[in-house]
Amino acid sequence: MKALRQARYDYIVGMKMRGLLEVREQVLKRAGRYREVKQNLEVKEVWVEEWRYVVCFNPERAAKDRQDSQTLLAKLAAKLAAGGVKRLITNRGYRRFLKVTRGAAQIDAARVKEDARYDGKYVLRTTTDLPAPEVAAAYKQLTWFERLWRELKDVMEVRPICHWQKKDNVKGHIFASFLVLYLSATLRRRLEELRQKEHPEEAAPSPSVEPARLPIPWEKLLEDLAQVRAVTVRLDDQRYRMRTELKGHASAAFRAVGLPPPPLAEIVTP
Repeated sequence: MKALRQARYDYIVGMKMRGLLEVREQVLKRAGRYREVKQNLEVKEVWVEEWRYVVCFNPERAAKDRQDSQTLLAKLAAKLAAGGVKRLITNRGYRRFLKVTRGAAQIDAARVKEDARYDGKYVLRTTTDLPAPEVAAAYKQLTWFERLWRELKDVMEVRPICHWQKKDNVKGHIFASFLVLYLSATLRRRLEELRQKEHPEEAAPSPSVEPARLPIPWEKLLEDLAQVRAVTVRLDDQRYRMRTELKGHASAAFRAVGLPPPPLAEIVTP
């Protein structure tokens, strides 16, 4: 961040809540009302000297975090009853809730209460002049693109390739990767537009916060599209191109981009 400030670039960065004293003791403990941006996203702005922070709170995530903590504490209580304190101390998940005195260990109620302050929250620091809701929206966009990149590697099986290190080869590889990313993002947006058109009674999400809330699992859609193949068949002296059947949600992708599916059969001209 120091280099960004020296270069006079604005930034939005996620902060460690437990590991940074300023965030833990000043930002999170500062009183103030949250402003609801959308369902499951509330924000408030906190200033510490010249630093501007945006605290984001997700009630749904907070409920899940509480449930996870209760499950972990129940397991910890059972293990304490069974003995074996040394093994519990070496476990990071358990250790933060333990109080050890004279070789004995028990659940530290104060630590449990302290840890609950982090449920459903994340903290951003920014040098921008954007309103707090837009800061949260911009950061959510970043996580969305990171998720797309993971899908390029995991779902769409885009992998690094070995090629001659020539400028044109490198530029071509980078261009192809960004083209896939762009097409993926465009298809997601078109699918969301199709969902809103076909089901107007459903509330539309805020595109500035969480784009493309897909009506179908993205991985399943890609699997269905991968089954659409072109098969060439020769009968006598004539060749025909046949399309495989549209399965699952493949037809939704064609409707979303406004294109008819390829014909079931067509003559291949010489």
